[in-house]
Amino acid sequence: MTYATWHAWRENRDRNLNEVREEATDAAKRLSTSIDEARRVLHRLSHDSAIIAGDVAACERLTADYQQLHPSFRNIGLVGLDGKLRCSAKPLGGVADFSSYPLFREAMNARSLLLRELPRELSGKSILACVYPVREIGRAHV
Repeated sequence: MTYATWHAWRENRDRNLNEVREEATDAAKRLSTSIDEARRVLHRLSHDSAIIAGDVAACERLTADYQQLHPSFRNIGLVGLDGKLRCSAKPLGGVADFSSYPLFREAMNARSLLLRELPRELSGKSILACVYPVREIGRAHV
């Protein structure tokens, strides 16, 4: 009787561990897919001629279009070298200045996609910030 109970408990534990592993693997795959989508979207936006020319209306329209295509994205925006938000899929109202944020300063030194979890206090939800610094061929920020 004791052996049968132990054996059943062990099989149940092993099954639960396998289920947890599968769930973790699925979550990692979903996260990887979301990060790849973010990288592609930010790359496309950063190479759009209207955005490069500084067309704010086109920038807002394009970021809003991309945000609708990717509803898992909380927002998409472009921030200038001065730290001020240039355009956003969901305008924040007024002037949004990120120049004093540690993430902005870190992004200014990054050479590729930067991933950081934002504090829950900002939105009440867990948010992964995907920041794509844009540089010219001469490696200067744009």
